[in-house]
Amino acid sequence: MRAKPFILGLAVLAAVVGFAPGAAAASATAPTPVPPHRGLGHLDFVTQHGLGVRVAGWIIDPSTSQPVIAHIWSDGAAAGSGQAAVSRPDVGQAYPSYGPNHGFDFSVRVTPGLHTICLYLNQAGPVAGQPPIDCKSVTVRHEPFGAFDGTQPTGSGVLVSGWAIDPDTAAAIDVHVYIDGVIAGGIVASAFRPDVANVYPAYGTHHGFVHTFPASPGSHEVCIYAINAGAGAGNPLLGCKRT
Repeated sequence: MRAKPFILGLAVLAAVVGFAPGAAAASATAPTPVPPHRGLGHLDFVTQHGLGVRVAGWIIDPSTSQPVIAHIWSDGAAAGSGQAAVSRPDVGQAYPSYGPNHGFDFSVRVTPGLHTICLYLNQAGPVAGQPPIDCKSVTVRHEPFGAFDGTQPTGSGVLVSGWAIDPDTAAAIDVHVYIDGVIAGGIVASAFRPDVANVYPAYGTHHGFVHTFPASPGSHEVCIYAINAGAGAGNPLLGCKRT
């Protein structure tokens, strides 16, 4: 008698080769979309400008040498955009195949408070799963701010120095000086302070003050207030020091 041929059923064959009906369909599902390229670039600075922030830097789309749009997001929400076509010789030197015209410098409106400002190549930003090119934190104020740098006794009184800015204006503002709780006078914070301008370039270079106020010999408590020139409320204390 001839032997019957040995025929494996589909179930047995699947067990032997590790294949199950429907496996081919499952393996054919679409791959996970790749997020858009985040591009090349940098936020050089993010500083308060009026009631918003000024952003400056550069951005390149690796797929083209042409200028593109820089998209700015604040705390995960689109805040504004601007063309990145300003000449940046340093960028052109670092990326010669793309040329120098990839800089940007513009302002966007944000609410008062602490914000995380991010630069994106794609308008959809994080909504499209795109990572940011660069991010920086900034605090936006409506009231004046500044610093009471120091005080020291002189032959005729006390010398005070510092700086003050009101976010609502680039013009110099007043500061009022109190000695032992009594107003000694007011001065305009209009002295040249390039160090302050380096940190807050939107407001110019003249926001410092250095002045001597009459006072009797001995120790005194000196307090300085920045006088509001815009929409904010109150005249904030810049600090108190004792001579």
